Amino acid sequence: MSHSELNTLSVTYRQGYHWAVADLLASLPSLVLSGWLLVGTAALLANWAAVLVAVLWAASGPLVLGWQRLMLGAMALSSERNLPEEHDRVNRAWVNVADAAGLPAATTTVWVMHSDAVNGAVNASGYVSVTRPAVEAFTERQLEALLAHELGHRLQGTATWRSVIRWYRWPFGWLVRAVFAPADWLMIPLHPRLLRLSNRVIAALRYSYLGAAAATTLLVAPAVLAYGTAACLLFAALALLLGPWGSALALALAATQLVTRPWLSQRSEYLADRVVVDLGYLDDFRYVLQLVHAHPQVSGPTGHLAEMPAFLATHPHLDNRLAAAERHAHRLR
Repeated sequence: MSHSELNTLSVTYRQGYHWAVADLLASLPSLVLSGWLLVGTAALLANWAAVLVAVLWAASGPLVLGWQRLMLGAMALSSERNLPEEHDRVNRAWVNVADAAGLPAATTTVWVMHSDAVNGAVNASGYVSVTRPAVEAFTERQLEALLAHELGHRLQGTATWRSVIRWYRWPFGWLVRAVFAPADWLMIPLHPRLLRLSNRVIAALRYSYLGAAAATTLLVAPAVLAYGTAACLLFAALALLLGPWGSALALALAATQLVTRPWLSQRSEYLADRVVVDLGYLDDFRYVLQLVHAHPQVSGPTGHLAEMPAFLATHPHLDNRLAAAERHAHRLR
């Protein structure tokens, strides 16, 4: 591998670190609100309970990382024992990718994960997982292309960092999901019916401006009512601890995360895709991306599977990823 290629991978690592810091800053509202919710709720009981909860919450991150490491290690051993052929195939592919990058393969544990998705993932503490359907669907070169993308995430060195961030922001995230879940349960099955009704209305009114306005109202009004009510309930819950102005500020800051965190996640994906190109797997990666995007596992902001708008999705659109990879390959020529 040439010095220029090694420099490219070095730049990838540094940029990934910068994105991780940006993700931490973008997550600060949720992190602070999560701690405030736990400590504030405990303070309703007694001051000593608030202090105890604060200490336990601060110490919980390293404990959770240790537990994750044990669980990932157990799952990797289970993969080796129960799926020996798939496990060996994935590890051979990882060795080839690491050799192409001039990096040691032994520092990373690679294992096969039971899942219906076609995908791979970088986990905390140096573990890389590939789903069994991906192992079965891809050729050797395609499997190496998928692992080259995961190597890109591994080089960024952000998996453990992001695991810690996710842990410390889950109380506020859980509160948001709990408050908005009834609106989801109402609107997800209702939306197709409203769509059919709005189509009939606009056709009955001969596709006039009045018909378009009536159809739009039928589609938008129930969603505004359902999710607006949920937002008011969330505001009221936070106001009990923060006051009305504090609650309004907290919600405004938290709402910005719906855009900033997905945008940062998409930057990380583009950066990992560059490593695939750097190592010469672009031709095989095209098919890998097409198959991965054909089996999406995308969660909405409230935790339910949903078709996400592009600016809220954690992964870029397929066409955008392919175009970015092609531009990077053109720059390397």
